[in-house]
Amino acid sequence: MARLLSILCALSWTTACFEEPVARDPWVDAGPDFSGHNLDTHLHSSVDGHVLASLTARRFSGFQSGDSQVLEGVRVHFLDSGFKLDAQRARMISAEDVELHGKVHGRLNNGRGFRAPSVVYSGRTRMLRIDGPVEFYGQGHRLEALGGAKTNDRFEQLTLTGPVSGSARVGE
Repeated sequence: MARLLSILCALSWTTACFEEPVARDPWVDAGPDFSGHNLDTHLHSSVDGHVLASLTARRFSGFQSGDSQVLEGVRVHFLDSGFKLDAQRARMISAEDVELHGKVHGRLNNGRGFRAPSVVYSGRTRMLRIDGPVEFYGQGHRLEALGGAKTNDRFEQLTLTGPVSGSARVGE
């Protein structure tokens, strides 16, 4: 059709011929191998096959090759610790690694949590890289680390990258 339109335009010597731009829905028109709603799956350890976390998404699409696995309305729930991550969208880096973006909110069972623009979780190392600025809150403390933070998925080892401001109780 486009070729026929260009031939007709060339024959009529007009410059008014053009194709109408088509609004594309990237979830539908990108041609993914699969797409859908209400994804419920797991992240597994490549070391021992252990299930590390459940992953749910309101919407998803991607390719069987593993390229461009896109998720929307995402929750990652770490089964060992009860730690939860929510984000507007995510991209699967591998079967065990996920990159979360857009108002990422992490919560621990004890009421503590953080807010950050993005987080990368590596199932191989069981580490989270939290991009800054990140705000930590809960139980008498509030800290902001402009450079971000690193921690394991049990939140046992937390390293903040400065500058850091706020207050926290020591020994909790």
